[in-house]
Amino acid sequence: MASEAQNIKTTRRARIGKSKKGAPVYQVDAEAGDGLNADIIIDAALLEIDQHGLGAFRIRTLASRLDVYPAAIYWYIGSKDLILSEVVARVTSQVLPLQSGGDWKDQLRELFNRFREAVRAHPNVAPLLGGTLIGNAKADLRLVETILAALHDLGLRGVQLASGYSTVIAALVGFVSEEFATEPEKDFAVWQDQLRDRLGNVSAEQFPVLAANMPFLMNQAFIVRWENGAKAPLDTAFAQFIEVVLTGLAKMAEQV
Repeated sequence: MASEAQNIKTTRRARIGKSKKGAPVYQVDAEAGDGLNADIIIDAALLEIDQHGLGAFRIRTLASRLDVYPAAIYWYIGSKDLILSEVVARVTSQVLPLQSGGDWKDQLRELFNRFREAVRAHPNVAPLLGGTLIGNAKADLRLVETILAALHDLGLRGVQLASGYSTVIAALVGFVSEEFATEPEKDFAVWQDQLRDRLGNVSAEQFPVLAANMPFLMNQAFIVRWENGAKAPLDTAFAQFIEVVLTGLAKMAEQV
């Protein structure tokens, strides 16, 4: 089976080059003699998603970037879903290892911040984090263990430990997925103008609290924004969110 794969244009090494327009692309080095491999495919897939978005991701386009036939990609990884799960794993691999020592709050606080920074570097991957189960296929069990260990140090056990773990994952993935949510691909400028106009003309009589606080909310809070966190990060809200989650977990431990 390996000999078949090497017969379909896989005996060339991929490297990052630049297209005529200056955008980074993967090219293959015909003289290197090194074959295509899973790491090269995953790197190219992440680059493809970074540049063109998750919605535009196609195996055929990825194969074109690598200058191989789609069959070669399927041979090495197996399916589009498996490629996407590997992409999620590649992005979230930047989260660990955490600094050793510190109490459970320090560990989880660092985890939240490192996870957010990893996704900030590749915001187009955000829809894969919580909207599908794809990422579970290659989930880093060290991450699971890190969260469980922090909660164990807090004093949670058994069912409470499992509930606390799910709470952390939901909080971790939920905020970041929302902050880096995909922007509209078509007529983006028109959509932005319409939203700005709508928010700028909110009725103070009908929505008094919203109107009074609009200067603090417009493009700085969920729902009332027209740019995602890659352009307009929600730093203050995220820092406060972490502390709310940590306080809630501490309260949960008091009930054990």
